[in-house]
Amino acid sequence: MKQGTKVHLLLANVVHDIDTTFTNAHKDLTAMFTSTNRGNEGVSHEASAHEAMLEYVLHKLISGIYGKKTDEAKKRLDLCASGMDIDPDGVEGQTTLIYESNVFSFTKRRNKNTKVVATKDLITHLSRLGVEKSVMDKAIGLAEKDKHGNTYYDVNVLAG
Repeated sequence: MKQGTKVHLLLANVVHDIDTTFTNAHKDLTAMFTSTNRGNEGVSHEASAHEAMLEYVLHKLISGIYGKKTDEAKKRLDLCASGMDIDPDGVEGQTTLIYESNVFSFTKRRNKNTKVVATKDLITHLSRLGVEKSVMDKAIGLAEKDKHGNTYYDVNVLAG
């Protein structure tokens, strides 16, 4: 068996094992549900809400653990590259091969740099250039847009 095929098979087995564990936990947690409603429609809505909450809990758990591990692995990749005197930053607007072993290749794609303008700095510089405060206030008022605040979800396990 070719090495690439073997690696893909090993990784597919990892995903399968995680999926099997996830499915078993989902089944067990679904079985724990009991409804307080007597009508079919109400029970159906409650069951859907229970399933949505348990999926949220399971996915949040997995993404929390593996998201952190992914971030740690990225930092380690950069440290390893630096340790071999390889620039880990990549090149703006390109995909760059950072390092390659006999099994994996590590590349980075960096988007093109962009410019940002800090409103406070813009106001300061416009003021220094002699733009009147009333003109700036009017322009800011016309440019302002409401931004919806962040929404944070949380589902907790009840004692019982």
